[in-house]
Amino acid sequence: MEINNGSQVSDSIKTKACVKNCIINQCMRGSQKATPAKCYTPCKIMCDPKKDGQDIANPHAYQNPIERFCINFNWIFGTCKE
Repeated sequence: MEINNGSQVSDSIKTKACVKNCIINQCMRGSQKATPAKCYTPCKIMCDPKKDGQDIANPHAYQNPIERFCINFNWIFGTCKE
């Protein structure tokens, strides 16, 4: 039987909140073809605490979150809103 420590539970809560925020505020606003189901996987990738978004976000340059989402996951929707 595995027991989760507090940090694992905290990371899980933060990840779920991040995914929900990403779906609502980035993915759904990025494309007219977006659905919560289509947005879940890319948002989970963006919110992965082990990657900390480093694979897809430049920590030294600000980028609009919706534009960043569209640039990195354009293959899902084909095009994003202008």
